[in-house]
Amino acid sequence: MFAKFNKVTSSADSTTGLAYTVDLSLPGIAFTTTAATLVMTYPDAQTDALKTLTFTVTGHTPAAGDWYITNDTAGEKLMNVKRLNDFLVDIIIGARQSKSKMWDLNQATLTEQCGLTYGNDTTTEPLVSIVLS
Repeated sequence: MFAKFNKVTSSADSTTGLAYTVDLSLPGIAFTTTAATLVMTYPDAQTDALKTLTFTVTGHTPAAGDWYITNDTAGEKLMNVKRLNDFLVDIIIGARQSKSKMWDLNQATLTEQCGLTYGNDTTTEPLVSIVLS
């Protein structure tokens, strides 16, 4: 099973047309979280060299229950990172059980599927960037 992550350069820009495709069935995928990022390390399917996708989120004053650890902007960012992590782990588990799906994960899809939030503001995009390094 593969996931195609569309490059995101800012909260307002999800139309770069560049995509990163990851074979989710390969072993060695790992996640590291920080206050506002989820770093996904994965092996290149052809070379086995490790690559990194960094997902950066933002947050605002959270709505009730939309925070993790602290009830403030930092807490909402942490919740968004946790939601991304949980979603990606779930699709990797699915990938290891069945290779019949291709995930096309653009900014809007990830925000919706993961339940990412930006306070009570439903117009500000909480997924700031997806960058390959």
